Amino acid sequence: MASLGLAALLALLLLVPPIPGESPGRNAASRTRSGAAQLTIRRRGSRLFAVLRLRTGPETEARLKLSLFGQRPYPGARWRAIRRWRLARTLAADGRHELRLQASGAQRTCRRLAACRLRATASIGTAERQLVRLQTRRAVATGLWDPAVAAGRRYARGRLGDVSFAVVDLRSRLRSFEGSRTAPAASTIKAMLLATYLRQRSVRDRPLREDERALLEPMIRVSDNAAAIQVAALVGGDRVERLARAARMRDFHWVGEVGWLGGQSQISARDQARFLHRYDRYVPPRHRRFARRLLGSIVSWQRWGIGSERPAGWQLFFKGGWGINDDGVGTVNHQVAFLERGRCRIALAILTEHNPSTSYGAETLRGIAGRLLHGIGAAPCGRASSK
Repeated sequence: MASLGLAALLALLLLVPPIPGESPGRNAASRTRSGAAQLTIRRRGSRLFAVLRLRTGPETEARLKLSLFGQRPYPGARWRAIRRWRLARTLAADGRHELRLQASGAQRTCRRLAACRLRATASIGTAERQLVRLQTRRAVATGLWDPAVAAGRRYARGRLGDVSFAVVDLRSRLRSFEGSRTAPAASTIKAMLLATYLRQRSVRDRPLREDERALLEPMIRVSDNAAAIQVAALVGGDRVERLARAARMRDFHWVGEVGWLGGQSQISARDQARFLHRYDRYVPPRHRRFARRLLGSIVSWQRWGIGSERPAGWQLFFKGGWGINDDGVGTVNHQVAFLERGRCRIALAILTEHNPSTSYGAETLRGIAGRLLHGIGAAPCGRASSK
């Protein structure tokens, strides 16, 4: 008799047409069917449910599990299981059944995460044997901040000259406008020169001498060109290009001659945003605090653009570059930066070329930075780091 019941249940699960429901094409990522069983993740207001519908033959055991996976808003964060909910029922024979399992508090939990998804798993069978296993998943909305890239694009299109920008958000995603367009680096190259100098084998594992500090500090804090020319001569273009390859830059091209700091080297917004987002990775551990201190203490008269739009509670580390274009047509005005609060980090790079004036370029930088960073103060990132 037991074997007959098992055969009857298999026949029902495999041969009976699916239970009518929503169109399979709609929200297909959150629905799975197998014969007379259907597993769905549904949302009603702020509540999320796993719904299992099935038609049984003999007495059936059904187990339903919901797992919430999340990715925290920190660089390099991995997906981790956050919460689980379970339900088990013994269902009467020969009937239609619907099981519901609510993911209580899932939306509230996801407000603190960079990305969130629910996975529902259902096991159907008899006391002796599992017959069917279903699985489906669905993304869950988070409460995290997103950069207002669309507003930045609209503003950039209305400005004179050539404008490009890129931003790496709390999910470590790169978003950009004309992100691959290249422009002369001007003094933004000094952030790369600083990292290149500190990465040298003769420097990386020892304390910096006073004369080295006296050379590197003005190069970054007051954008001293004479100091940058000395650093460029000491490290050479080959080492700078080696750093660009390590950072997987796709558009960088070093342009430098004896007596020049490399300001005509070609950079792109997407390369610089990725580089600044991972800047600590390219500076030896012994010298990271020193590099961060320099990039975080640019003198007040050079803190336009991003410097004037720093969100409350966030630490800003940046370098600007400005001056006359090599072709003499107009001025460049760029800024590359990363911002931190707690363990959260974002990065952005804004490049402007052929501006009518330096002040016009500074206003473009301020307008784009303000739009991209709008609302970031509400991001759940904890207190500012004390690094």
